[in-house]
Amino acid sequence: IVTGIISVIAANWELIPPYLKLLSNFTFLTAVAIALAWSIKNEKALQREVLALVYFGGFLGSIALIGQVYHLNSHPVNALTFWLVLGSPVVFLSQSRYSTWAWAAAMI
Repeated sequence: IVTGIISVIAANWELIPPYLKLLSNFTFLTAVAIALAWSIKNEKALQREVLALVYFGGFLGSIALIGQVYHLNSHPVNALTFWLVLGSPVVFLSQSRYSTWAWAAAMI
């Protein structure tokens, strides 16, 4: 079902208004951030780690989406550096060596 939904969205990507793309992306990131805060408060280690990684990856997707919507031309290293600087605190919230390894791989 999820693959079907993604396929329908991908097939109609050009028809979706830019504001709806950005709004849905930021809504998703906000929901993940709220769930991450809840998992930190309730000391749910596995949920915290998974949500931190989802947020870290979703944040990179947001940067790519903003670049696509506003037709920004820049060197990819600039976007990746921006992602690592602003996304790193979330990864370190997970307090896990797996998240740290993922961050180190992204840094390389």
